[in-house]
Amino acid sequence: SVGDASRLDDRPPAPPRTARAVKKAKMNEPYDSGHSACRSREPMTVDAFIEHLKSTLASRGQIVHTEYTPNRPATREALAEDVPLSAATVAAFASVGLDIKRRLFSHQARAVST
Repeated sequence: SVGDASRLDDRPPAPPRTARAVKKAKMNEPYDSGHSACRSREPMTVDAFIEHLKSTLASRGQIVHTEYTPNRPATREALAEDVPLSAATVAAFASVGLDIKRRLFSHQARAVST
C-alpha cells in the first residue's frame, strides 16, 4: 500500500547533493535579515504586500525595481471579424458566460488579434 512505512526503508539512500542543489536549498531557507519565509494567511493590502516583498525578497536582490501605475477605467472591445477562433474556444468562453467575440477587455482583444 502507499502508506506502508516498511517500503520506505527499502529505498536506497539519496545521492549526495550537488553544489547547485545546495544553493537552491539555501534559497528556500529563512532570510538572513531575520525574516522567515512568508507563511501568513492574513489578508493585506497591495501596498502592504509590496512592502513585505521588498523587505524580504529585495534584501536578497530578487526585486530591483517597483513602479506605481495609476488605474484606468476598463474598456471593452469586440474582436475583428477576421480573427479565427475555433468553435471549441468560443464554446469554452460561452460556458463561463463570456461572449469572446464581443466582450473582451481591450488589451485581451488586441492580444488575440496579433
